[in-house]
Amino acid sequence: MANFLDQIPLSDENLPEKLTPEMLRGYPGCEHYNDEQAHEIINTIEKLAIILLDVTVPPSNLPENKDEDLLSD
Repeated sequence: MANFLDQIPLSDENLPEKLTPEMLRGYPGCEHYNDEQAHEIINTIEKLAIILLDVTVPPSNLPENKDEDLLSD
């Protein structure tokens, strides 16, 4: 089953900036994470975001043309 992000046509101009370990450490309480821990946390946040989108965005709001350029991992 495809997730919501796999079905959004995105161009380089509207891609969100990916969270980096340095950006994560900029949040209060996250300063002490090393790169490995930060990457694990970022991956978990991304997985949670995908789950939340999958359960909150109705299928009727998904693009109908499945042949468009799609976001992939």
